[in-house]
Amino acid sequence: MSLESISRLIISLISMLTAIYFFRISYKERRKDAFCGGFGWIALSLHYFLRYANISTQIAEIFLYFYALGISLYTVLLLEDLSPTALRHVRWYLLVPLSHVLYRLIAVTLGFKKAFIGGIAGDAGFMLLISAYILWKGLEKEGLITSIGTIVLGIDLTLYKFIGDTFIDVLFILAGAILFSFASIHKYSRLVKDISKEKIPEIKPGMKIVPDAYFEVLLETLEDKPVLLFTRDTTKKSKSWIIFYITNAQIENGIRPTELEKMTHLAVRFMREVKEAEGRGVVAIDCLEYLRLYNDLKSLLKFLHTLRDYALKEKGTVIVAYTPEAWEENERAMLFRVQ
Repeated sequence: MSLESISRLIISLISMLTAIYFFRISYKERRKDAFCGGFGWIALSLHYFLRYANISTQIAEIFLYFYALGISLYTVLLLEDLSPTALRHVRWYLLVPLSHVLYRLIAVTLGFKKAFIGGIAGDAGFMLLISAYILWKGLEKEGLITSIGTIVLGIDLTLYKFIGDTFIDVLFILAGAILFSFASIHKYSRLVKDISKEKIPEIKPGMKIVPDAYFEVLLETLEDKPVLLFTRDTTKKSKSWIIFYITNAQIENGIRPTELEKMTHLAVRFMREVKEAEGRGVVAIDCLEYLRLYNDLKSLLKFLHTLRDYALKEKGTVIVAYTPEAWEENERAMLFRVQ
């Protein structure tokens, strides 16, 4: 067996193990980003297994696109949780079709009859390079190793037609796959640990604005903690929590969505009383978009800033759920500045 064949088999095994890890997390934690990551890695595993087995190179190359697609979806869905404001960079994916223009210009400029880069592998590489940029912008230092691994993979696939099916190609992919898989598993393990249902996260004073799915996980971990919940869901009940329902209907514990001052008063009093009892009060709000319907953005931001200031003073925590797609980019930026 040649060294190239051994390397391909190793890449296939590394990719398969990484895919199994992500699928396991997807099943256990019900995370769509983990499923997409697993989908991408199993596609890369199949690509290199087909090359190892010397089965149709053209069919094998198709799986490179599905690898890039899976990693791109993983990137976008992961950043929805970790850094929603970085999603503005997703627009760079629109440049992928322009890669064909770049390929043709290179061919014409250098006098080649056929471009040495392009095709499915080239597009997949371009998508990975864009994913690397988005990961770096969203995760910054924490995403550095993942981004470097993605860049190595992206460069190799972008230049695949030029490099060819050689040992250099295998070496690039092996280095990139090891870097990316190791960094991804390390980072994702930390994410899952942070939001695991089996471990209560550290609740720090101040305000935390989180996506809806993350909010629900946090609530489950706080079942036995002192919580004041403002919600639209009138079916939510709890023996240990204080719950107020944000509604225009006349019901018990109902508060109109325009009564932001009343909500502030109740929240501050609750955190103060829990602090006096030597505890830490948690105020949870899962109806931010509904409040926005009845209040202008300036009033809503003022309301959140006030809650944050009192949370710091009374050693309490305010957790606010938001729906990412319901807010414009500049509005999300203003929301996150409140934290």
